This record gives sequence, C-alpha cells and structure tokens, in this order.
Amino acid sequence: MDLVEFLRARLDEDAAEIAKQPDGRGEPGGIGIWSSGDAISNTEYLILSKRRALAEVEVKRLFLADHDGVHRCDWGEHRGADYLGWCTTLKRLALPYADHSDHSDYDQEWKP
Repeated sequence: MDLVEFLRARLDEDAAEIAKQPDGRGEPGGIGIWSSGDAISNTEYLILSKRRALAEVEVKRLFLADHDGVHRCDWGEHRGADYLGWCTTLKRLALPYADHSDHSDYDQEWKP
C-alpha cells in the first residue's frame, strides 16, 4: 500500500464513521474530536457538526486529487513517489494516523 492508497482508505473510513453519527451542531449528538492524546484521559473536547466533519474529509480528498499524476510540489514538478519521495503535503495529511495502533499499515518513512 502506498501513501495515497493509505490516505484514501483512511478518508473512506472517516467518512463512513461520520455518516453513522447523528446530526448535531455544537451540541450533544455532534461529532467529538479530542484535541490531543487519547479519548479516555483527555478532557479537551471539540464538537463539530456532521456537515463540517464531512467537508474536512472532502477537502483532504481534494488535496489527494491535486497530487494525482504529474504536479508541482514543494521541490518542483514530479509524479507521486518518484525518486524524490512523497511530497510534504501528503505526508502531513497522513500524520494524524502515524501513532495509532489501529493503522499498523502506516509507514514510518512517511513522517515529514
């Protein structure tokens, strides 16, 4: 699995999980995201509306689409993971999944 395939799979999972949630806008029933650490011990909590959470997934999909085929990135024009490796933008999109045991297919070489 390469980085783009990994990201597409994670975004599909995220969208599916969000779609299961009840609608809510900053109130009970919204989608909870813990700002750091694990969900059990952290007390900081942010409620997002379902619409906003799905919009964030779609924006990440747009970043992936921008990196399809030959494109210009932080080091010039290239295609995917050519001899220069993956661009920083895609590596950063995958970073939230880097330290989670439920995503053992994350390659540590993708860290920016």
